[in-house]
Amino acid sequence: MKKNLFKGSVISCALALITSYSAQAITLKVADNHLAIDSTVLALKAMNEELKKTTNGEVKLRIFANGALGDETQVLQDVQKGTVDMARVSSSNLQSFNDKFSVLSMPYLFASNDAYLKFSLSPLAETYYSYPETSGIKGLTFYTSPFRSFYTRDKGIEKPADLKGVKIRVMADPTVLNMMKRLGATATPLPYSEVFGAMQQGVVDGAENAVSTLTDARHGEMMKAYSFDEHTLVPDIVVISMKTWAKLTPDQQAKVKQAALNSAVFQTQEQARLQAKAKTDAETMGVKFYYPEKKAFQDLVEPMYAELPAEKMQQVTEIRNSMQ
Repeated sequence: MKKNLFKGSVISCALALITSYSAQAITLKVADNHLAIDSTVLALKAMNEELKKTTNGEVKLRIFANGALGDETQVLQDVQKGTVDMARVSSSNLQSFNDKFSVLSMPYLFASNDAYLKFSLSPLAETYYSYPETSGIKGLTFYTSPFRSFYTRDKGIEKPADLKGVKIRVMADPTVLNMMKRLGATATPLPYSEVFGAMQQGVVDGAENAVSTLTDARHGEMMKAYSFDEHTLVPDIVVISMKTWAKLTPDQQAKVKQAALNSAVFQTQEQARLQAKAKTDAETMGVKFYYPEKKAFQDLVEPMYAELPAEKMQQVTEIRNSMQ
């Protein structure tokens, strides 16, 4: 009888430990306004799988793709408040938290994907992950973003003169607006969600974005000329709420950080694969691709660097050195 009571006590203790363990498990709410098939969402899923293994299920991610939790401005506000734990956003949306991010939108800062990767994996990249404590957010890793190029309804952009008077949809970014002015295009800032309708109605003659936009957002149904001038690569970044970060143990923090860095490597590979597939798919939609000489475009925007304040020019120099 005593033996059975002892066994019962052991089982009860084990169940109590399991219950305690389960109570400590945390599921982080993660936002991404990209489609579920995008490389960034797939990378977040890979990050989740790694975390489930390395933390023995203590930390999991619940990923909300396709803007389910709002646009990036709204999501960043929610991350600050801690109502959303993590988010993948464009680094251009972090300029209000840290003005260093404005330089990353400069034209032709990154000569190639390989050059960008050298920067994103360098010690210098770590300096972009810390913001004032009052911002309420912390960066975890950069994700690779595709180069942005021009695409129009029917005429390929083969030289800067081809942009004269052409209404190009752009993000409401001062650096991008300055670049468009110098290249001769008529910049038309619009939210991304309004671009398809604007193309249908003739509000814009084209846009500038990645090849995958032709297929994922169906812009290739109307825009039949894509020109690889590759003027900017504006990185994405994964951020976490400082309120959420404080809830994690030091060991969990280390594992979240490592899983984020590992997911960035996965995301780079997936992005290359998906962009190549998008190009092939866009060709079947009747899109024609052009490969203009970039130097003519670069020469027109190079004066933008001379206009930068000394501290930002120093930042540019550091970025370029990290890519050597």
